[in-house]
Amino acid sequence: MEMQLMCPSHSNMSAPPMRDRSQPARADVLRHERLHVVDDALSRIVLGGVRDGRTDSQQFAALTGHLATRLIWQACADLPLRTTSVPGFSGDPINVDEADERIAGVLILRAGLLFAPAFRALLPTAPLRQIGLRRDEDVLEARQYTSNLPTTAGWTDHVLLLEPMLATGGSARTAIRLLREHHAGRITL
Repeated sequence: MEMQLMCPSHSNMSAPPMRDRSQPARADVLRHERLHVVDDALSRIVLGGVRDGRTDSQQFAALTGHLATRLIWQACADLPLRTTSVPGFSGDPINVDEADERIAGVLILRAGLLFAPAFRALLPTAPLRQIGLRRDEDVLEARQYTSNLPTTAGWTDHVLLLEPMLATGGSARTAIRLLREHHAGRITL
């Protein structure tokens, strides 16, 4: 089921939001080799609750938190690992895995904030940054209004770019361009 939403403030617009700019077909996008669609039964059930107009704000927050956790978990599925030794419960050393790269989260404000609790819970020592973007309706492009990204290269190895509102991809493209100014490593959106 697909849902189309129209913002009440734009209900009198004569042109659609993309002003007849061509968009790729959904089937073509879904075939992209670098796209991974999270489409398991529980995720679909939780997403159904998010889309249900009867869901109250507390339930909505809980459900989006579950989806954020699931998406971050999936985004980290291919992290390179290294083995290290730590003291076990008995005090004897045991081997455990840890990430073999420095991970940072970058939220695209404001919608990306829903990822913050899940990111902090799953990666408590990883830095969490933010980029504020706003769509310029005159040129249909995202414009930066704030950022706390480091301006020196090498600040992380792998960025998890956290954005739940992927419609046309304009904000994601702009965020990646801004990240690439000071980050040459991996980016997972």
